Amino acid sequence: MLIATGLLDRDDMKKFDWDVLVLMWGGLALGAGIQASGLATWLVDQPLMGLRGMTLIISFSVIALALSSFMSHTAAATLIIPIAMSIPTKNPIYLAIAIGLACSFAMAFPISTPPNALAFAGGKITTKDMMKPGTIISLVSLAIMLFSFKFLVNLVFGL
Repeated sequence: MLIATGLLDRDDMKKFDWDVLVLMWGGLALGAGIQASGLATWLVDQPLMGLRGMTLIISFSVIALALSSFMSHTAAATLIIPIAMSIPTKNPIYLAIAIGLACSFAMAFPISTPPNALAFAGGKITTKDMMKPGTIISLVSLAIMLFSFKFLVNLVFGL
């Protein structure tokens, strides 16, 4: 489309960093494969069905952070939230908010988020360079969110 309209030519397309798109598509495909195979239901649904309250929120938040470290945040949230919403709880909105936030905190790997992928594609940053600070930031963010979760959700959403 961009070539047909004259906005880009063949040389522009050759210079385009296709690795970033392939990386993002791979993360989305991984999420779709996990969901289609039933692995997501097996991993999340069975062990967590008996949990309640903050234990359930913590468990799903950790799973969301872990999965969204290895696939796109959108794919991880799309995969986990429907499963979490099927668990009978007093207020499933708490769980959906926690999962959405936890998915956003993942930043340890290039696939975790498009800005990471772009930085990685530049060739000056390695996965190892991203892993340590990204893991620390992800875990600290998750801990702060979980520690203040009920207070902030009640304050912001009045739930």
